[in-house]
Amino acid sequence: MMKVKTLLPLGIVSFITLYMAYAFVNWDIAWVIHVDAISRFLFILFCVSLFMMSLAVYLEFKSEENKD
Repeated sequence: MMKVKTLLPLGIVSFITLYMAYAFVNWDIAWVIHVDAISRFLFILFCVSLFMMSLAVYLEFKSEENKD
């Protein structure tokens, strides 16, 4: 029969190992979800800024066209 002095470190090591695996999976999923939200926000920001720049160029061209 194994002694308590042997079982206690094995239990602690196995608990820490399982907790680290559980925490890694949860934090990894949370990080991926967070990165997805940030990339989606940056893509929308890029599209809106591209639209605004093209609108400014279009309106500038249209105002020059009306002067003629």
